[in-house]
Amino acid sequence: MKVGALAAPLVRVLLLLFFPIAYPISKVLDWMLGKGHAVLLRRAELKTFVDFHGNEAGKGGDLTHDETTIIAGALELTEKTAKDAMTPISKAFTLDLDGTLDQQTLTSIMTNGHSRVPVYAGNTTNIVGLLLVSLSLYAYKLHVYQRIFFANVRGFVWD
Repeated sequence: MKVGALAAPLVRVLLLLFFPIAYPISKVLDWMLGKGHAVLLRRAELKTFVDFHGNEAGKGGDLTHDETTIIAGALELTEKTAKDAMTPISKAFTLDLDGTLDQQTLTSIMTNGHSRVPVYAGNTTNIVGLLLVSLSLYAYKLHVYQRIFFANVRGFVWD
């Protein structure tokens, strides 16, 4: 505070000294650009700006790696379609409703690393619900794994 108070008279003198130059330049710029000129960034510039403020840049930014990843992902949403994000049903890891939830099945589920697995009845295109992996692991721990029981399968509502 003391430094600011001591520098205030010097700043006022500098303002008065440069006013005749700065004021006409500001009026010309306002006329050319318009008074309400706001800085608008394109998507790529905004991504670079977010990366610059991230901790990964090594400059001590305020944004963590996770935050920059989330923001970058949100900026890319307009470029991605559902087709880009989805897995074709022929390549998806699915389970039969009448299948057994044994050690081999659980190993396959864990290898694929999904939290939910589509469950089909009869034909792989006839998806009847999703198996919640966390509940299935709990059921296996309790030795209730005779059949992929429907309590773990969350049904879809088809319009």
